[in-house]
Amino acid sequence: MEYIKKTWGKWNEEQQIEFHKKNFKLENNYIILFDNIKIGWLEIIEMDTFIEINQIFILPEYQGKGIGNKIIMDIIEKGIKDNKEIKLQVLKCNNKALKLYKNLGFNNYNETKTHYQLKRGINNSK
Repeated sequence: MEYIKKTWGKWNEEQQIEFHKKNFKLENNYIILFDNIKIGWLEIIEMDTFIEINQIFILPEYQGKGIGNKIIMDIIEKGIKDNKEIKLQVLKCNNKALKLYKNLGFNNYNETKTHYQLKRGINNSK
């Protein structure tokens, strides 16, 4: 919610619900569990030549514990195994996530008004 407010100025619950109903398919979504506690949500879309991490959210109290890093590394390993690059986008104001992705070998390939678009090739050394 913090990054939504930083980017668009306010949180609108009804607008968020409608946006997610319209743009996200249930079959691409996963609940993130930690010690059998629901702590987040992940949406990944697998295409012929790449895997897109469309959304990843981890509750603030579980951030900084290496959970997001582990999830992204697992997706990277799958990409390497399947010979697919990994793509994602991150809000420009989310410096913590941007730093994580850069440390994992992602590089900017485009940007929008609100997001950096990143990808990681299958031959990255990280």
